[in-house]
Amino acid sequence: MSTNATTKKKYELTEETRVMPTGETVYRIKALRDFDTIYKPVQAGDLGGWVQSEKNLSHEGKCWLFDEATGYQDSHRSGDSVGYCNSRQFGYSRQYDNSQQFGSSVQSGSSQQYGNSYQFGWSRQFGSSQQYDNSRQYGDSRQYGYSRQYGDSLQYGDSQQFGNSQQYENSQQYDVSRQYGKSQQSGNSRQYDNSIQYDNSQQFGNSRQYDISRQYGDSRQYGESQQSGNSRQYGNSRQYDKSWQYDNSEQFGNSWQYDNSQQYGYSRQNGNSEQFGDSRQYDNSWQYGYSRQYGNSQQFGNSRQFGKSQQFGDSEQFGHSCQYD
Repeated sequence: MSTNATTKKKYELTEETRVMPTGETVYRIKALRDFDTIYKPVQAGDLGGWVQSEKNLSHEGKCWLFDEATGYQDSHRSGDSVGYCNSRQFGYSRQYDNSQQFGSSVQSGSSQQYGNSYQFGWSRQFGSSQQYDNSRQYGDSRQYGYSRQYGDSLQYGDSQQFGNSQQYENSQQYDVSRQYGKSQQSGNSRQYDNSIQYDNSQQFGNSRQYDISRQYGDSRQYGESQQSGNSRQYGNSRQYDKSWQYDNSEQFGNSWQYDNSQQYGYSRQNGNSEQFGDSRQYDNSWQYGYSRQYGNSQQFGNSRQFGKSQQFGDSEQFGHSCQYD
C-alpha cells in the first residue's frame, strides 16, 4: 500500500480480533490522525471500536466507533455519525449525518438512522425503518418494517412501531404501546400503557391514548381528548376538544365527540351522530343516525337515540326508551 493512500485514511485495522455471535470476525480499529467528532476528539494512535472491514466505517467525514461499538456485515457508517458503548450495527443498515448510537442498542436490516437522531438503551431498529431529525429511540423500544420516527418525537419503554406507521413532531410513544399499519402519531400526543393504534388512524394535538384502548380505521383523535379503558374508536369517527372515551365504549361510523362530553360503559356512538357540550352517554345506550346529544344531558340504560333527534339541557334518557326523528 502506498504512503499517499495511507495518509488519506483515518484508521487502520489492528490484529486484535473477536468473533461475533453470528460468526463474523471483527477487528479493533486504530486512528491514524487527529480529528474531532460530535462525541469527543480522537487522536492518532487511539484505539476505537470494531469493524469487519473498512466498508463498515467511512474514511471520510468525522464518523467513528468508540468503546466496544461494532459495525459488521454490510452495514455502513458515514458523515459525522458516531457509535459508542456496546452498540451494534449490522445487516445493510446505514448511519450518517450527525446520528448517534450508543448504549446496547442495535441497528440491523436495511434500516437507516440519520439527521441528529439518537438511538440508545436496549432499543432495536429493524427492517427498512428510518429514524431521523431530532428523534430519540431508547429503552427496550422496537422499530420495524417501513416505519418512520422523526421530528422531536420520543419512543421508549417497551413500545413498538410497525408497518408504515409514522411518529413525528413532539409526540411520545412508551410503555408497551403499539403502532401499526399507516397510522400516524404527531403533535404533543401521547400513546402509552397497552394501547394500540393501527390502520389509517391519526392521533395528534395534546390527545392521550392509554390503558388497553384501540384506535383504528380512518379515525382521528386530537385536541386534549382522551381515550382509555377498553374503548374502541374506528371508522371515520372524530374525537377532539376535551372529550373522553373510556370503559368498553365504542365510537365509529362518521360520529363526532367533542367539547367536554364523555362516553363510557358499554355505550355505542355511530352513524353521523354528534355528542358535545357536557353531555354523558353510558351503560348500554346507543346514539346513531343524525342525532345530537349536548348540554348537560345524559343518556344511559338501554336507551336509543337516532334519526335527527336532539337531546339537550339537563334532560335524561334511560331505561329502554327510544328517541328519534
